[in-house]
Amino acid sequence: MNAAAEAIRATIVDALEDAGAAEGAVGARLAAFESGQGDVPLSDLVLDSVVRMELLVALEMEHEAVLGPEVFGEVAGLAELDERAAESTDAAGSET
Repeated sequence: MNAAAEAIRATIVDALEDAGAAEGAVGARLAAFESGQGDVPLSDLVLDSVVRMELLVALEMEHEAVLGPEVFGEVAGLAELDERAAESTDAAGSET
């Protein structure tokens, strides 16, 4: 995993923890996700519309990853969200 992917994963985990979206045993799985050793299904997280928007804003502010709210209906877990954010970041970098 490259440094950009690590940074995006750290942003996702920080945003979810700050929002209280990871309850109980999900916390340990988030640590595994952040290190690139696992995934967390979105269905295991507490993701109301405010948390979803906070996560998308964090990704945009920190990584210039522009994702719309529809992404949550298109991905099954955080690993796919990470991939989408990295693709968006790559696309933004190539446009400038």
